[in-house]
Amino acid sequence: TEQQADRLSRIGLENRKYTRARSTDYGEGKGMSVTIQDLVLDRNNLNQAYLRVKRNKGAAGIDDMTVNDLLPYL
Repeated sequence: TEQQADRLSRIGLENRKYTRARSTDYGEGKGMSVTIQDLVLDRNNLNQAYLRVKRNKGAAGIDDMTVNDLLPYL
């Protein structure tokens, strides 16, 4: 919390450069209607990523799923 941040700065454990810096960990930004997850899982983003991997001839991952196997999931 903000009190913890104040305490860390008082006892010298917080980098002076970041003293009083804010973070979403403390609840800021929660009022936004679009989250990072929404942006990542956006259909256009997933399709662009798929095309990029296909164009780069991406290798199968640990799950052995090939680029061609992935298409039906999009």
